[in-house]
Amino acid sequence: MYYMVDHRNRQVFWKSDIEFDSIGISPWPSRADLEGSLTPEYWLHVDYFPTHMSFDENLSGAERELIAILGHGVV
Repeated sequence: MYYMVDHRNRQVFWKSDIEFDSIGISPWPSRADLEGSLTPEYWLHVDYFPTHMSFDENLSGAERELIAILGHGVV
């Protein structure tokens, strides 16, 4: 099952309806919780495919956020 990436909102999504159990994602009580759980998947995509995106002036906050997340993991 292929996913798509929304760089502006830093989310991954699927064009068609999917059963989350089929891709290893457990059910979530709300859409906000689900979106929050998919944010790390977005950063994993950026890590695996860094050449498909440039952090331009519109997304420089995303770059700073990623650096902060990685720095937090080191502590």
